[in-house]
Amino acid sequence: MRLAPPQRNGIRRISLTPLIDIVFILLLFFILESNFLRFGELVFNSPEQEEPGRSPVEVLELEVYSDGRIWLEGRSLQTETLDDFLADNGYAKSTPVFVRAQDELPLQELVRVVDILQGRGLTQLQILALENQ
Repeated sequence: MRLAPPQRNGIRRISLTPLIDIVFILLLFFILESNFLRFGELVFNSPEQEEPGRSPVEVLELEVYSDGRIWLEGRSLQTETLDDFLADNGYAKSTPVFVRAQDELPLQELVRVVDILQGRGLTQLQILALENQ
């Protein structure tokens, strides 16, 4: 007895229904896990001030002019005396420093001032333009 080979009924196609079900389940999971209520919430830690009107962080502001003068805390200094002044006052290394430079200031003079500040450990520097008064 001879058995006939089974006949094929066309091309078999992969069903996409289970794949679509899994995609919808994942979509539903991610929608439920996300939080849309606190999308704009920011948390700020404000430091408490000991004395009203006084900043809790000490800031060092220098004004450097084109003739080599440095204006610091109400005193006029030269580049040579800046290092001694910083050594005498002993600023913390975390002190923010704002260096305001005049437009006509030679770049080498500004580099000297920044080098002195970094030599004393003051690395939080910001260089700004000195506004004409």
